[in-house]
Amino acid sequence: MSFKLLLQILLSLLLIGCLMVKSEEVEGSNDYMVELTDETFEDAVKEPEFMIVEFYADWCVHCQKLLPTFQRLAKTLKEEHNVTFAKLNIGTEKETQAKYQIPVLPGVRFFRRGAIFDYGGPAGEESYEGLLKYFLSEKDKSDLADNPVLELTDANFDEITKNTELILVEFFVKECMPCKRLEPHFVAAARRLAKNDPPVPLGTINVPDNMDLTKRFGLQQYPYLVMLRYGEVYNYTGPQEEDGIVSYMERQSGPSSVFMETLDEVKSFIKSDTEARGVGFFSPETSADALKTFLKSGNEARLDLHLGHTTDPAIAQKLSFPLNSVVIFQPKQALTKYELGYTIIHDTDEGETPTSLMKAYQSGIRSLVGQMTRDNHLRAYKYRPLLVAYYDVNWDFDFRKDTKYWHSLVADVAVKYKDSDLAFAIANEAEFQPDLKALGFASWGEDVAVGIYAPGPKKYRLTEELTKDSLTEFVEDFFSGDLKPYYNSEIPPKKNTGPVKTVVGTTFDKIVYNPKNSVIVMMCIPSVSDCRDAAEWFDTAARKFFKKDKTVVFGSINVELNDVSFDHFKFDDLPTFFYSPKGSKGETDLIKIDPVPKDDIDLFGWLRSKARIQLPRDEL
Repeated sequence: MSFKLLLQILLSLLLIGCLMVKSEEVEGSNDYMVELTDETFEDAVKEPEFMIVEFYADWCVHCQKLLPTFQRLAKTLKEEHNVTFAKLNIGTEKETQAKYQIPVLPGVRFFRRGAIFDYGGPAGEESYEGLLKYFLSEKDKSDLADNPVLELTDANFDEITKNTELILVEFFVKECMPCKRLEPHFVAAARRLAKNDPPVPLGTINVPDNMDLTKRFGLQQYPYLVMLRYGEVYNYTGPQEEDGIVSYMERQSGPSSVFMETLDEVKSFIKSDTEARGVGFFSPETSADALKTFLKSGNEARLDLHLGHTTDPAIAQKLSFPLNSVVIFQPKQALTKYELGYTIIHDTDEGETPTSLMKAYQSGIRSLVGQMTRDNHLRAYKYRPLLVAYYDVNWDFDFRKDTKYWHSLVADVAVKYKDSDLAFAIANEAEFQPDLKALGFASWGEDVAVGIYAPGPKKYRLTEELTKDSLTEFVEDFFSGDLKPYYNSEIPPKKNTGPVKTVVGTTFDKIVYNPKNSVIVMMCIPSVSDCRDAAEWFDTAARKFFKKDKTVVFGSINVELNDVSFDHFKFDDLPTFFYSPKGSKGETDLIKIDPVPKDDIDLFGWLRSKARIQLPRDEL
């Protein structure tokens, strides 16, 4: 054997040995990365205070590149910090991917007691050291040992809240799943708001242990959030996730109105392109009660309106505004040629209340055709009916001409209906893609998409190119009742004769509100495990009635793909069941089956006691 051949053999054996060692190292490290499946995922993530999950696919090159680093991290995190680093293959676990919609792989997400948080750490050249530092910083946010949330009780509630400038309070029940989902967000928000200037405390009340407070507030649903300012109650209408809570409460803190001493300060304050501003023009003789009422109204208006005030009569005189009035200045960006740009609210000293002032502010805030955004759409544009024109709204200089063209076109029509209940708005299509999809505009080829949202769940869409004439005709048809509402809907099945009827958006009213039948309908999303479990016993229950009494109808609708034609259905918990009694005339007769039945026995018990339905003999 030649020396050269022998050397090649030795090098090959050495290489194989190295690969085996490396393989064993990776395999050993891999034991620390828990492999999750559709069946195990929800149970795995709902309990830990902090857990890391990598969403990956076998075909993802970057996933393979990062695998050794992730395995090393998993080992360190588990051994030294008791943190689980798990993974899920989206190529095989379709249900979980469908729920969480991870757009980029590998997708790392954090779970805190079941609540999902996005990854915001190193990207591109991810190093072990950089990722470990970032992961541990995220873990620190979840460390409940330094929980800053105040524990409020029947005994200490009044003393604490009456002496606190602003506090957000959550009423919760330990067994309540929405409460559990909120908890990590609430704690994380409390930690951040404790560092605010001024700090904003958050507190919780355990409902079963504090029934006096629960009765005082008349609560029935949880979690329930409420704000208090020195003991006075204010509604909380903000989000229930960390960033949203923080943003909402930061806006609520500080003075409700900016005091301005000079004319220049007032002029600078009211010059806003994007926000509505309100100025109270008072004098030293203005009564203390009137000023107090104005300042309280500022607390009600914080999210929609920035308030300021002056007590120098000369400023009001120079601007030609009456004393003891509040003037609302609309955002200059969305003003049209039909508007002055301000609204005067008179006589703030004569019997006004913070609530009545707030109602007056609302009418003054809204421009003839304002701009609806993700920040204001739930408040300034919550009223119905509402017409929205969706397009590429961009006020930058290069795009302003096109933006103003469509804005002016809508205004030319809106001015004709300024005394009607119909409000008009424009919106950036990029911010409202789900809304456009819900209106059937996912593949719309025109520059502008227009829809009307009526009171309740009904919505209508303009199916022609936007012109003044087409928009005018669209509005006229809406007022005359000649428009047909648009529903997202699957295609109805050709045969629908089974024990459980398939209900879709376009057949909901016909099946559910059929006055000849008593109808039990299940709202569900088939990919949700609780819905799949319910579907089995719901079918069993339907078959028992199907054989004996066909005037009792069972139906099921996939609410992910179909609109439901009534307004009080919420997606908080699925499945949800409703009962439409025989002789029903519509949604006003619809009854929610509560508590949610866990099986056919529960359902039969509710039908017997609440709906007075005679059960099949076998179930008596």
